[in-house]
Amino acid sequence: MLSCEETVLLQIRPFRETGYLLKGFSKDKGIISFLIQGVRGKSKRKSNFHLFAPYEFVYYDSNKSELKRIKEHAYLGGSFEHNPMRDFIATFCAEIFIEAVKEEELSMELFELLHNASLSLSQATELSEFHFGFIRQLISISGIAPQAIRKDDSQAFDLLEANFVDPKHQIDLRNLLDLEESRLFEGFINNKRPFAKNGEERFILLDLILRFLEIQLPGFRRPKSVEVLHAVLHD
Repeated sequence: MLSCEETVLLQIRPFRETGYLLKGFSKDKGIISFLIQGVRGKSKRKSNFHLFAPYEFVYYDSNKSELKRIKEHAYLGGSFEHNPMRDFIATFCAEIFIEAVKEEELSMELFELLHNASLSLSQATELSEFHFGFIRQLISISGIAPQAIRKDDSQAFDLLEANFVDPKHQIDLRNLLDLEESRLFEGFINNKRPFAKNGEERFILLDLILRFLEIQLPGFRRPKSVEVLHAVLHD
């Protein structure tokens, strides 16, 4: 039986000599994995797939396998021009999403976030803080949005409690940010743009966000692409 899914592509891996294994988040099934063969190699017409981009996949739907074999596919985004910085951000955002979202999770809100972000990224001219805005929305949808109210500048943010607290009253300081870090994180929580003044602050802020996700989301692992992103955007 043939089925059709609108999907934002999150992972692309070569498979044997002519194929790809693809993972994406679809409108109707959430996380879904595909196999497509005969699309690469010297004797084949190359098929370029773009990470963090919307596609329509027509595939053979069999209950016997979670890996769906693609019959036809169509790119649903706008005009696409390769931009190394945009490619790095797309890779990072895709990895963040895979780490943050459970395999079985199905959400139209998550799909719309991905779909809109993929289109926005393809058209964006200012890229240095795109990933912060995406993560902020993902945190909100995931139900782990921290308390945004900071009573005064003496309060510090606790990554475990996800709240601003008085450092004097805290016994365990391991997850407590210092006052400057708390200021940066407060701006991120409250969507105060720009999130950071320069590359150094962006470096610090991203590290704080990843620490927050590691504490709040069981099993969350830092994306492998974070070091490359630091080198490109935060130096």
